[in-house]
Amino acid sequence: MPESAANTVVVIELPTGGKLVASPSLQRQPAECSAAANLQAQIAPWLASMSCQFVILKLMKPLIEIVKGLPTPPAQTVAEFVQTAEELVPCMMAPTPVSVRPFVRELVCLVIRNLKCLQHNLQVIAKLAGADPSAVSASDVQSVLDSYRPIVGLLELAGGIFGIAGITAPQAPQLAKGTDAAALTADQATITDFIAVLQVTADALGGCVT
Repeated sequence: MPESAANTVVVIELPTGGKLVASPSLQRQPAECSAAANLQAQIAPWLASMSCQFVILKLMKPLIEIVKGLPTPPAQTVAEFVQTAEELVPCMMAPTPVSVRPFVRELVCLVIRNLKCLQHNLQVIAKLAGADPSAVSASDVQSVLDSYRPIVGLLELAGGIFGIAGITAPQAPQLAKGTDAAALTADQATITDFIAVLQVTADALGGCVT
């Protein structure tokens, strides 16, 4: 046995505090790929649930000022509103460019990691199909291709957070329609190009930890 093994734990720090930590599952794929897939499954619902809340938090500050400036609101109501609103100050500090950029960087790096795993799976299944076409069905190939949409869907879910960070979320390209060898070759080239685009974004934010 080797004296040490590569660390397969994948972590994303949330802009509101805390971390999401993924552990590799016992599947027939590289440990780092199963760990990235695990984290992907955790983070997608969080992004979906938080997108509106970030907008609400951004709205709170001007709303407080508007209420304070009303001509004759009931003094007690204003006091209660302001007191409650001030309790949200720590929350309102969360959606700022400085606080969300580390999360955006780690999210982009996670997408890169998963796309590289998808590339690996495509290479494997293309090699199998080339060696023995009867051993791989179109549905087998399609099942691998179907993992692309959930991976790049994270970028769409995080569009609002990218905006807070002052960054435009990279637009994922479409894959070729088909499961033949030519389509798979085109898909691998498309994914390679998109990884390069994402890597530029990640590098601008500090780069991915390998």
